[in-house]
Amino acid sequence: MIIGDVNRLAIESEILFAVPSVSQLAVGFFVVHVAGVEFGVREPDATCLGCSVEQVESRLAMRGTYVNEHLSGVPGDALAAAYLSIFYGGWDGNSTTLTKQDFLEADVTWCPDGDEAFDDGSHILHLDKKDEVQILAFRNDDNARVADLVTQIIPADEFYSILETWLVAFRRERDIALQAN
Repeated sequence: MIIGDVNRLAIESEILFAVPSVSQLAVGFFVVHVAGVEFGVREPDATCLGCSVEQVESRLAMRGTYVNEHLSGVPGDALAAAYLSIFYGGWDGNSTTLTKQDFLEADVTWCPDGDEAFDDGSHILHLDKKDEVQILAFRNDDNARVADLVTQIIPADEFYSILETWLVAFRRERDIALQAN
């Protein structure tokens, strides 16, 4: 199922089979399309979907709180480079005024979300900016450098509607799959 516009922002998922475990929910895939680029592993059994669902639920519950004044004015390429450098090594602390705490306090990391869905090196950062949301998506290449960087700014209502619509559809799809088991 795809919710949203793949040329702007969309969530796509598929359930291979549902499981009764509330922490795992189902086995399948979860990918995010940002500005026409797909992020995540597209394989029928890429991951358990529990972490992806939990991250969407959390984003909805904490709407408007993904804000950090230090991050908001930084160009996308510099923000992505600082993120990779800080979290994946090579960080000398002098390349930017950004700190690990800037990223952690605002909880801007949407993906990876703790499971195998983003084992392709994908990262998606989410920043709330008043009535808009900035999505910054990129991949970590083999040398901890930014690849496939895209940025999308969309109205906050549209962003959160995509998340909510996907979550409702996922729950319905999982319920049907559980009944079929």
